[in-house]
Amino acid sequence: MKIDFICPHCNGYLNVKESLILTAVNKHNSAGLVFIDVRLGVYKAQMHPTLQFSDGEHVDFRCPVCAHSLGVPKFDKRLCALYMRDDNDWQSTIVFSSIYGEKCTYKITEKTVEAFGDDNYGKLDFTSISEYMF
Repeated sequence: MKIDFICPHCNGYLNVKESLILTAVNKHNSAGLVFIDVRLGVYKAQMHPTLQFSDGEHVDFRCPVCAHSLGVPKFDKRLCALYMRDDNDWQSTIVFSSIYGEKCTYKITEKTVEAFGDDNYGKLDFTSISEYMF
């Protein structure tokens, strides 16, 4: 199945082959590209060895196309969001933790919310998240 990840700000495509590509900025304002496995619930990432994060550190994930932050701090400061479109042209909102080391992802459609990872935040009301993404 073909899946595209899309920036909610510029509509830029954020994936190449099996990797979601984001810019990550640490607390020291060091930045670099991060290649994240596109499979939801698989928490494998690659980055340059000089880009370092501590467990529990907030990561500022940004779109590598427009440089806009993917964070949704007015909704929940721990979360980021982007869009996912499959080969049937179904669009979902993908919400994921911006806390380094946490395994927490949600796939939100018009009718369902699927949680992935061991660290999900329980029941969050995602009905209004799109208001906070722009």
